Amino acid sequence: YWRDWSSDVCSSDLLTVKDTSVRQEFGIVAPGGQVIETGFEVHRLDTGLDWAASFDRDLVQGNGSSIQGGAGLPSSLSSWRPATRSAVWIQDRLTIARGLSIEPGLRFDYSTFNARGSLSPRVAATFRLDPTVRVRASGGLFYQSPGWEKLLQSDYLVDLTPAGDVGLASERSAHIVLSMEKDLGPAVLMRVEGYYKTFSDLITGRLETEAERAVRLSQYDFPAELQWSVPREPLITSSPGNDGTGRAYGIDLFVSRS
Repeated sequence: YWRDWSSDVCSSDLLTVKDTSVRQEFGIVAPGGQVIETGFEVHRLDTGLDWAASFDRDLVQGNGSSIQGGAGLPSSLSSWRPATRSAVWIQDRLTIARGLSIEPGLRFDYSTFNARGSLSPRVAATFRLDPTVRVRASGGLFYQSPGWEKLLQSDYLVDLTPAGDVGLASERSAHIVLSMEKDLGPAVLMRVEGYYKTFSDLITGRLETEAERAVRLSQYDFPAELQWSVPREPLITSSPGNDGTGRAYGIDLFVSRS
């Protein structure tokens, strides 16, 4: 359970997340050192949001779904969305040459929240330069299904109540990672890692339709000299859509001692 009281915008939120899950993994060691790993998991999620707000909408707020007073926020919202999220995966780890191993894998996810499945291929390769130095490259697709629990730390609010009806897709990310590891001692590891990630189908508030914009503008009764202040451009609403995209890249330095 999570509750936040914000005096700045006079709003109260109660986000409820109940997760009952089961997970099982299996491993098979084949001749020659090949390792096959597989498994499954099932999550029964009961999530809900109770939202109440009593504040004037900020029409100059760039994001109409911002919890800091966006113009597209509802005055109140009570939503409860039970859903089941399940997944099955398989990964093969094998040595194909001296010092070189690969790990191809495949994962399938399905969520009843939006009644969609997603297939995620992944692959990694490790090359051992010497007994203490390894170079590793990996890449793959990753998906995240919609859900109230994903908005726990967001600074915006979209109404996921009709998510299954509007056909929301799962958020998608593609990862490419290149790293070098070195054993500095019996229990000390150093790793330098560079990554590049793209994000698509991110769930954000969609823009007003032309009909919605017309209804909003019809409520303004301003004299001619103040017409310039009427926000005529389409606003971001709290209705969800898969319109967000992005990318991330960087370099990490990691040192551990076990």
